[in-house]
Amino acid sequence: MLLEADDVLETTEELAETRTTSRWKDVAIDQLGHSLTLGEILEILDDNDTGLIDLSNEILAVLGSNLMSKIDGCAYRIDSWDAIATLHRKYAATFAASARALEAKGDRLKSRILFNMKLRQFEQLPGEKFKVKITSSQSLAIKDEATSSLCVQYPDFIKRSYAWDKRALTAAVKQGSTEIEGLNLSLETKESIRFSPNKQND
Repeated sequence: MLLEADDVLETTEELAETRTTSRWKDVAIDQLGHSLTLGEILEILDDNDTGLIDLSNEILAVLGSNLMSKIDGCAYRIDSWDAIATLHRKYAATFAASARALEAKGDRLKSRILFNMKLRQFEQLPGEKFKVKITSSQSLAIKDEATSSLCVQYPDFIKRSYAWDKRALTAAVKQGSTEIEGLNLSLETKESIRFSPNKQND
C-alpha cells in the first residue's frame, strides 16, 4: 500500500541519511496516471535522478506532463482563492456598515419599548414565548478627554501600551547600528513561492 505524500514528513537531511532504496522500485508507475500527488511525483523524479530507480523515457515524459498539470492546477486554485479573498475584503466594509445599521435598528426598538414601559410604569411584559423586563446596569461616563496634562496629573488611571517600531529597527539592523545593543535582534528570511505565467514562444 502506497503512503500518501503527507505521511512522508522526513526532512531533507533525514532522507539523505536513510534512503538507500526507493519505495517506488517495484511499483508500476506508468499505471498510476494522474492519481499521484505533487510530492509523490517529485519523490519519484528524485529517486530516478539519484539512481534508486531507473525509469524509461516514456514514463518520465508522463511524469513530466503530470507535474506540469499539478503546477498549473495549484496556480489556478491559489488565484481563485486570492480572488475570493479580495472580494471578501472589498465588501467587508459594506457588511460591517450593514451590521451596525441592523444593530442600531434593534437598539432603537429597545429604546421605544423601554420608554413605553417606563411611561406606563410596567416593570415586565409577557409574550407567548418570551417576556421582557426592565433591567439596569452601571457604566462610567467620562466627560473629560484624556489630555496630556490630565494624563500627567492622574497617572494611575491611564492605560499605557508599548510596541516595537519594526520598520525602524529593521532599518537600524540593516545599517549595522550600534545603538540597539542589548536587544536580541535578527533578520529572519521567510521563503515562499510565486507563480508567474510562462513566456509563449513566438
